[in-house]
Amino acid sequence: MLNLYNVNSLVHWEEREISMRDHMVRFFSDEVRHFLKSINSAWDFRRIEAPALMPRSLVSEAYVNTDIWVQEKLSSTETELVLRPETTPSTYVYMQHLLGNHSRTRLPLCSEEVSKQVRLAQAAKAQRDTSVSDLCKELDIERVTLYRYVGPKGRAQGSWKTPFRPTATAIEASE
Repeated sequence: MLNLYNVNSLVHWEEREISMRDHMVRFFSDEVRHFLKSINSAWDFRRIEAPALMPRSLVSEAYVNTDIWVQEKLSSTETELVLRPETTPSTYVYMQHLLGNHSRTRLPLCSEEVSKQVRLAQAAKAQRDTSVSDLCKELDIERVTLYRYVGPKGRAQGSWKTPFRPTATAIEASE
């Protein structure tokens, strides 16, 4: 890791560290999966990827705007988006979707969220000479995923339908 900014331990990760981190994430995910399945074979595991930007309404009111990054709203009709401070709300939304859409998903259920480098994609896509194919390959995502969350000029985008606050059902589902 390189501390090139020399501010608040903001580090740049190099290929070797990224590979090791990816390996550790996979290793511990597999260990938890193996352990829980050995106790109860009914466990269902889902790995998801949610956008790094989320509606402000989903973030705990314990976070004030000075604690988190808030995207500028260009009009009053836009949804206020923030760089999510944690993955829990996205996981709740996903689990609510699974448990409420007649998909025959049952408890116990474990959901693991994997965050991609949306900010890197935004910055890269804003540059004219960026190859979309190379960017998608580097981030290990499909073109449709990139286009879903990052607009042509590098601005975050996405389809947010209804705000969600965790309910007792969603909380119980995640335990």
